Amino acid sequence: MFIPLKVPLEVTRQLQGIYGDHFPVEAREALAGWLETSFTEELEAGNPEHERHARDLVLAMVQQLEARAAEATDFAQREKLEHIVANLKVGQLRENSHQMREQ
Repeated sequence: MFIPLKVPLEVTRQLQGIYGDHFPVEAREALAGWLETSFTEELEAGNPEHERHARDLVLAMVQQLEARAAEATDFAQREKLEHIVANLKVGQLRENSHQMREQ
């Protein structure tokens, strides 16, 4: 998966679970500034505190994408961002379901 910024491994894994190796370029473009300011620390996979922070970052990313979609004046861009948000939400539901089964 190519994300041109240093994104924590746990967040990258969550995104890969949803999108495979192809995180949408539209999302990267829409969130470039936010990504640079939000992913400033290293997160350790397997560390429960870091996993929680990674999930919080993914939730914040979804909120940012929803805001960008609402602000988009171009119909195609808005539709694409809304589609990405829907995919991320489905991925989060799967992740939450998987975590509940592990407990």
